[in-house]
Amino acid sequence: MAETNGKKTRVPREARLVADYLATKYPTSIVDQFVRLGAVLPNIDTTGLSPGEIEVLKNFSRMADAVVYRDEEIIIIEGYVLPSLGKVSQLLTYMKLFPVTPGMERHKSKKLTGVIVGPIEDPVLTHLANSYGLSFELFRPDWVTGYLDELAARNPSKLRGGRGSVLGPQGV
Repeated sequence: MAETNGKKTRVPREARLVADYLATKYPTSIVDQFVRLGAVLPNIDTTGLSPGEIEVLKNFSRMADAVVYRDEEIIIIEGYVLPSLGKVSQLLTYMKLFPVTPGMERHKSKKLTGVIVGPIEDPVLTHLANSYGLSFELFRPDWVTGYLDELAARNPSKLRGGRGSVLGPQGV
């Protein structure tokens, strides 16, 4: 976290990683970051709900890190700085929601591809992603090394993951 006037502010490193990846890999493509996917409001009875409660329901639409719009293909991207197996389920969810998202109907004839992008390859994550037809791309901008070194100095356990989170490729 960065400090501004003595207050800690969140630095969106994952978003920065994805933005850097998009600029490097798809410099001439149309791209969007923070793309809401799914129905704006699911079919839920809002009778008797306050305007604030109805507003909360809008959180039912999920947000993909990025979408790349190409002539024959749509690429949904989910990025990470620290590996997380949950990225696979997130990306699969976004791929299911994309075709039913208002405004995306014009892309339904295009191939839909899911890509997980990160600076550290987790063999279990890669294997799991591949088993669902997703791909993994290793992308490590220079700033990531410095951030990981800083994180290791501050909180080394954060880099080690939880119990049972590290398996070899055969341990899947």
